[in-house]
Amino acid sequence: MELGTLLQPGQLVRLKVNDSTAPYVVNMCHNSKLIVCKAVKQPIPVTPDTFRVFIIKDSESGLFIIKAHLKESSERGAVIALTNLSEPRFVQRREHYRLSHGEISVPLDIELRPQNNVNRYKRLKLHDISAGGIGLIVKASSAFTVGTHVNLTMNLDRSGSITAIGEIVHITSFNANARDFLVGIKYIQIDKASLDALMSFIQEQVDFEHKENPAEADAESAGLFCDDETG
Repeated sequence: MELGTLLQPGQLVRLKVNDSTAPYVVNMCHNSKLIVCKAVKQPIPVTPDTFRVFIIKDSESGLFIIKAHLKESSERGAVIALTNLSEPRFVQRREHYRLSHGEISVPLDIELRPQNNVNRYKRLKLHDISAGGIGLIVKASSAFTVGTHVNLTMNLDRSGSITAIGEIVHITSFNANARDFLVGIKYIQIDKASLDALMSFIQEQVDFEHKENPAEADAESAGLFCDDETG
């Protein structure tokens, strides 16, 4: 989205400097370069060494984040003039952060057993995982149906093993040529120890990966990185 379309006079945004965030109203967005905002109530603290500000524009499905440089301020930050440093980047609002297979630095041993049959499925290929559920790649979709409850066991390397009961929430074709299907599973029962181990594992992998995605990097820098829903 173009900056001039996103930041129009009268629109409400949030400005963030370090750990402080405050609501502002856009007064002017000139040639997508000069942005002037006025504090709604309490202005954001601005000091002589302040140089970077994040402009956050909320939408129903996520956040638009713009890195900006402080050009001038008056009345202790009540009115702030900024020059933008980046095009708006969109970060989707999600419930749980989704860790993709490519972000995981260690192999996971995953076993799945649908409660409606006695078969056990081992060495499944992971698509993504979060504190809310897991996505797995399977070869035979006929063995799984939406609504089926499954017993799930995962070995998370140093974080230990966890067990959970999940519900299959969707089955979609993933790679027609290879006859692969993506099975999305939502946890419906997981004990606190398993959940804590899973969340620690996810955080460890996120820290290890040092994500290269610019939108995610901007969100992390602004302290606004949202957890992602899974499945």
